[in-house]
Amino acid sequence: MSMKRVMIALLLSVIVPNMFAATLYTNEVNGIKWVYSLADGKVTLGGGSSSAPAIASNPSGKVEIPSFLGETPVVAIASYAFNGKTGIKDLTVPNSVTNIGNCAFQNCSGVTNIVIAKGTQYIGYGAFGGCASMESLTIPFVGTRRGNSGYEATFGYMFGNNSSQGSRQIRQTYGSGSYNYATYYIPSNLVSVVVTDETRIGYGAFFGCEDLRSVTIEDGVTAVDAHAFYFCTRLEDVSLPETLSSVGSYAFKGCKSLSSETLASFPSSLKTIGYAAFSGCETALGEIVIPEGMEVIGDYAFENCYNVTNVTISSTVTNIGQNAFLNCRSITSLTVPDNVLYIGSGAFGGCASMESLTIPFVGTRRGNSGYEATFGYMFGNNSSQGS
Repeated sequence: MSMKRVMIALLLSVIVPNMFAATLYTNEVNGIKWVYSLADGKVTLGGGSSSAPAIASNPSGKVEIPSFLGETPVVAIASYAFNGKTGIKDLTVPNSVTNIGNCAFQNCSGVTNIVIAKGTQYIGYGAFGGCASMESLTIPFVGTRRGNSGYEATFGYMFGNNSSQGSRQIRQTYGSGSYNYATYYIPSNLVSVVVTDETRIGYGAFFGCEDLRSVTIEDGVTAVDAHAFYFCTRLEDVSLPETLSSVGSYAFKGCKSLSSETLASFPSSLKTIGYAAFSGCETALGEIVIPEGMEVIGDYAFENCYNVTNVTISSTVTNIGQNAFLNCRSITSLTVPDNVLYIGSGAFGGCASMESLTIPFVGTRRGNSGYEATFGYMFGNNSSQGS
């Protein structure tokens, strides 16, 4: 290629992209000069790259993104729009914003709290990556959008896989296959999450988020899927919504710091607790209350809840799974209501402190015969202290 052709190619590489770049405007609101583009009478903050931020300066303290610039609605936040705005401490995104681009708030290392309103329909990959000081986050859904599945429905997807100071490497599982996992970096200071407008908490959504202390799930969610909070070892408080109907297998397994308030305040809408859903919630004290309306207590559902002393089972429960209360070694008495039709093998195994047990039948079900009709079948064949 001749030198002349090389020069032309270089010039075109600079000129042509700029020919199609969006025109950027500025508008000052409450002392902040906003940079934005216009399309179809709607505002997108930022120019879509770290060199075209949404704010010309680096503001400090609390920043509220405006719903309008003049009379034009703000509907989107471009990728990298707030990248590196380290002075922001508290950030609120209004209901008018429907789309938040990739890495939109990346490296806002000073922000401690972000609130995203329910109007948002999409949040891009790594939107909150590098927000090292973040302590609380309010989001309408987990992942990119409502009702999503796969890796795009995990909490880590919202932070991305770039390592940064103050973040913890988390490997999240998002499906049952051996290769269905991804590695992300989530701020270690982040302890509180509120989910305001989701329909379900997906498979492995918060898998391994061991720094979380509190999660509030507001009404609208009908299912907490399998492995959703698996081994969130420091998680103490979970507020479950009154719309919840099922808790999936292993959903809270290994949440060893979970408080007794969670186990004593299941919503009345809950129908099913899945396999090992609360297995290993070992520090929860006091009572497990199975509410009216519940039908199925899954296998190993409350295994190794060592410090639970009392269990109340509602009259609507029909099935108690195998090893459902295995090693609940502080339970002293238990009454199984007459409506129960099935009790699995070893349901009460390892309940070393049990002094009284009221049951509607002996063995697995009424009228049974053989070894499944024996009293011992209800306790299983695992040796345990006190047995």
